[in-house]
Amino acid sequence: MRRAPGLKRATTDDRRARTTSSDHRRTTLLRRQSDRAVAEVGLALLVGTIGVCSLRLVGLGRLPSGVEVPWWALAVAFGLTQVFTVNIGRGTETHSFSLSEIPLVVGFYLVSPLGVVAARVIGTAVALTAVRRQRPLKVAFNVSLSAAETAAGVMVFRGLIGTGAGTAAVDNPSTWKAAYGAALVASVIGAAGATLLTRLTSGQVDHGDVRRMFIEGTLVGQVANTSLALCAANMLSGSPVALIPLGCVITVLVLAYRGYASLGRRYENLQRLYAFTRETQRHADEDGAVTTMLDAARRLLGAERAELVLIAGDGAGPFVQTRVDAVSERMTEGPFPISELSPVWLAAARTGGGLMLPRTTADPSKRHWLAASGWRDGLAVPFRQEDGIIGIMALADRTTEGATFEPDDLALFSVLVNHAVVALENSRLLGRLQHEALHDALTGLPNRAFFRERVEAALRERTPDQKLAVMLMDLDRFKELNDTLGHHAGDQLLIEVGRRLDLRLPDGATVARLGGDEFAVVLPDVEDVNAAIAVARQLSTALHTPYELGEMTIDAGGSVGIALCPDHGVDASALLQRADIAMYAAKSSGLIEVYAPHRDENSPTRLALASELRTAVKERGLEVWYQPQADAHSGAITGVEALARWKHPQHGWVPPEEFIPVAERSGLIHQLTALVIEEAANQWKRWNEAGLDLEVAVNLSMRNLQDPDLVARIVDRLAEVDMPPAALTLEITESSVVSDPLRTLDTLTQLAESGFVLAVDDFGTGYSSLTYLRQLPVRQVKIDKSFVLGMGLDHGDEAIVRSVIDLGHNLGLAVVAEGVETAGAWRRLAAWGCESVQGFYLSEAVPAPALTDWVSQRWTVHGNLAPTGLAASALAPIRIPLAPAPLRKR
Repeated sequence: MRRAPGLKRATTDDRRARTTSSDHRRTTLLRRQSDRAVAEVGLALLVGTIGVCSLRLVGLGRLPSGVEVPWWALAVAFGLTQVFTVNIGRGTETHSFSLSEIPLVVGFYLVSPLGVVAARVIGTAVALTAVRRQRPLKVAFNVSLSAAETAAGVMVFRGLIGTGAGTAAVDNPSTWKAAYGAALVASVIGAAGATLLTRLTSGQVDHGDVRRMFIEGTLVGQVANTSLALCAANMLSGSPVALIPLGCVITVLVLAYRGYASLGRRYENLQRLYAFTRETQRHADEDGAVTTMLDAARRLLGAERAELVLIAGDGAGPFVQTRVDAVSERMTEGPFPISELSPVWLAAARTGGGLMLPRTTADPSKRHWLAASGWRDGLAVPFRQEDGIIGIMALADRTTEGATFEPDDLALFSVLVNHAVVALENSRLLGRLQHEALHDALTGLPNRAFFRERVEAALRERTPDQKLAVMLMDLDRFKELNDTLGHHAGDQLLIEVGRRLDLRLPDGATVARLGGDEFAVVLPDVEDVNAAIAVARQLSTALHTPYELGEMTIDAGGSVGIALCPDHGVDASALLQRADIAMYAAKSSGLIEVYAPHRDENSPTRLALASELRTAVKERGLEVWYQPQADAHSGAITGVEALARWKHPQHGWVPPEEFIPVAERSGLIHQLTALVIEEAANQWKRWNEAGLDLEVAVNLSMRNLQDPDLVARIVDRLAEVDMPPAALTLEITESSVVSDPLRTLDTLTQLAESGFVLAVDDFGTGYSSLTYLRQLPVRQVKIDKSFVLGMGLDHGDEAIVRSVIDLGHNLGLAVVAEGVETAGAWRRLAAWGCESVQGFYLSEAVPAPALTDWVSQRWTVHGNLAPTGLAASALAPIRIPLAPAPLRKR
C-alpha cells in the first residue's frame, strides 16, 4: 500500500484535528489584512476622484467639434476594452494590456469630462462584474482606479490645451501633445495602481517585472493606442465611414498583440518549466518536496492557492489533502475516507488529461464544481503512475488581472504535474534510502550513525545546567540462544527487545540498535544520575520479562551501562565509550552500572601503549626471561617458565600486568605468544646442546585457545629446532577454562594428543568446576601464589593449599606451588607432597645467559644430586639485580 505524506494511524474523531489550525488562522488573518488594505486604497482613490471632479471638472462641457459621441457609446467602448485584453508579463506579475486609451482619448475631444469619467466607471464595472466575474472587492478597487486615472487624464488634458475653443479642435496638431501627455499620466496611474494591488495581495513585487510593465504597457502601448485614438477622433469629426478601415487596423493590432503575447508566454512557459524542475529537485524528504512543488506551481501559473490530494493504496483511499496559499503557508488535512472527496477531485480523476474550470464557463456542471470547491476558477490534473492514479494536483483562483485559466495553462500545468510525479517519486526513493542508511533493517530503530547524530544534536541543545545521559545495553546469553534455536529466533528476540525499549522510553528519548545484540538510549534531559538509573531500571525490567518465541518462553536479560554529560564527557565519542565501559562492568556485576574512571582500561595512555606494544612486537623489542622450577624434595632444577619482559625506550620497564592485558584486548596476544614460544624453543635448543635438560613452560591466554591454527603453528615451530612436544608445558589459567569449557576442551585435547604437557595456572582463583577439571587432559595444577604467600599468616590459605595438593593427587595430577619465598614454605610444601616449587626464594625471572651460568655453577639438574640437605644455606637463592620488583611473574 502506498502511503501519502503524514498518513498515520488515526481514529475518525481525530482526523480533523490533524489540520494545522494555527497556519489556517494565520492565512485567514493575512488575507483579511490584505482585503482591508485593498479596500482602504480603493476608497482613497474614489474620494480623490470625486474631489478632482468636483473641483476641476464640474461645469466643463465637451470641446467644439463636428460630431458628438454619446457617453453611453463611450461606456460600451470602455467595456469592450476590458473584455478583450492582452496579458503581457510572467507569473503573478502579468500585466493586462488593454486598448482603453483609445476610447479615453476620443472622449477627451468628443465627450464632456464628467461624461468620460462616468462612461469609464460604468463600462468597466459592467465588464468586470458580468463578464470577467471578479470578486466584489476587486471590482470596486479596479473601478476606483479606472475613475482616478480617467479623471487625472481629463484634468491634465484640459490643463494643457487651455480653454480656447478654436485651438482645441481634434485636427489641430498642437493639441495632440496634450492628448499624449494626458494618456501617459492615466497609464502611469493605472500601472502604479496595479503594482500597488499586487503588493497588497501577494506581499511582494518583482522590480524587473514592474519595469517591463511600465516600458511595454505604459510607454509603448500608450503611444500606439493614443495614435490610433487620434486617428479615430479625426475620422469621427470628418468622415465616420473611415472608421471601418481603422477598425480593421485596430483588429489586426489586437491580433498582433495577442500573437506577441502568446509567443512570449511560450517562452515564459519554458522558463517556468525549467525553474519548476530545479526547485522540486532540491528536497530529499517527501513533505518538503510536496510543499515546494505546490508553491512553485502556484507562483509560476499565477494562482492564489495550490492543492494536492494523495490517495493511499491503488486509488481506494484514504486520502490526505495539502494546500499552499498565496502567502506560501502550508496546511495538511487527513487522512479522510475516499467518500469525502469533493466533486471537482472526482471529475479530475475521470479525465484523461486534466480539468479546466475557467471563471467564464457556462457549463452547469463546472459551475457547480467551482461553487462546491469555493474556487473562482481552477485547473486539476491527476497524479498518474504506471499502477494508476495516486492523487490529483490543482490550482485555484487566478491572480492575473483580467484573466482566467486557458488551454495553454492547462497544457503547461499538465507538464508540471508530470515533473512533479517524478520529483515526488525521487523524494520518496531518496527518503527510503536515507531512512535505510540511518535505521536498522531488522528492528526499524535508528542505527549507530543516526544515534550519534541524535546525541550530538542533544549536546548542542543542552543548557549549561542540564544533564544528558547515554545508556548502552546488550543481551545476556544471546549467542547461546542463536546457537541453540537459530538466527531466526535471535532476530525475533531483537525485534521484540527493540519494541519493548521503544514503548518504555520517556518523552524526548531515543533508542537505537548499534549492532548485534547491543542497544543504546540517549536521555537529552535528566535531573541527575539517580533519575538516569531509574529509567535504566525500567528498561532493564522490560528486558528481563520473559519472551514468547513461538511455542517457547525465553529468559534474556540485559546489562546496562550509563554515562552522563558533563560528569563523564562532553562529546558523543567520550559518552559512548564510557557508557560501553560501564556496560562491561555491569556484565560482571549483573547490575546497572554508572561509569567510574577506575574501570577505564581504555584511557589514552593505554591506547598509546597498545600502539607502542605493536611496534615492539613487530620489531622484536621484547625479551624473554626465565624463572626456574625445582623439585620440592631434592632441590634439583626441573624446568623454567618463559616470561615476556618489555623495556620501553622512554618509560623503562613496563610491568607485565600492564602490557599483557593490552595485548589481549588489542589482539596482539597471538603475535606475542608466538614470539615467546619461538624464543623459548631456540633457548631450549641452546641449553640442550650445552647438556642442560630443562623443560620450558609458556602461558597461553583464552584468545590463543580460540585460534584454530594454534596446534599446527606450535608443532611447526618446535620441529624447526627438534624440540619434542613433551619438553614444552603449556599453562592455561583457570578462568579461561571456566569462560568457554567446550572450546577449551577441544583445543586442549588437540594439544595433549600432540604430546604437549598441559597445566592449569593460578588454580584456586577461578572457581572452576571439578567436572571441568576432571575432563581436561591436563597433567599439572599450579597453586596460585596468593595462597602460598599467605600460608604463614592465614590458616585458611594453608588449608586451601593442602586441599589443592590432595585434590591434584586424587586426580592424578602433579602439583606446582608458585610464590615460594621462604625456606619454611618450601619445607611445608614438600612435607605435604607438593612435587615442584617456584618463587623468589629460588630465583626471580632472569635473562637466559644469567640463568644458564647460575644453573651450571650452583645447582644440579634432574638426576644429579642437589646440594647437601635442604638447609637454608644449601638453598641459597640467586640474587641478580637485573629486573625491578614490578617485573615479577605475571
